Amino acid sequence: MLFRSGFDAGAGGAPGGDPDDFEPEEEPEEGSCATRAKDVGTQVHRLLAGLPVEGPSAEATEMAAGFEQSELARRMAAAGHVEREFAFSMELDGVILRGQIDVWFEHGGQLVVVDYKTDRLDPDEEPERLDPYRLQLHLYALALERLTGRLPREALLHFLR
Repeated sequence: MLFRSGFDAGAGGAPGGDPDDFEPEEEPEEGSCATRAKDVGTQVHRLLAGLPVEGPSAEATEMAAGFEQSELARRMAAAGHVEREFAFSMELDGVILRGQIDVWFEHGGQLVVVDYKTDRLDPDEEPERLDPYRLQLHLYALALERLTGRLPREALLHFLR
């Protein structure tokens, strides 16, 4: 399932969002369901980046294989330039931000930012659950604009479940 960010780069829109609305996640307890989910997420991200994974779980392998069959994966395969697990740092209002974009690519002369999500998406909760991700996508788009001089045309969340 794809979610497109709320900004429209084609209409001259700029990334936004209120940094005060962002709440950092707490680290899950060792052995908890959250730790297992985090491990599966890490495995999936590594598989999709083409990095080695020792003994990936069946769940991670299935999610990565599912993505490879998607229309978005086909767009990436046809792209002229693809960057995976792209680390960046930038200054924003006197604060240094560091992040890692799962993938960005150039297709048809347009930049596209993609963030993979391995959590389950309940359509009834969609608007509420997507709010924190909007800021994340906007910051990724801003970082890419600063790097390339162009605002991405699309910023997408790709839910793998």
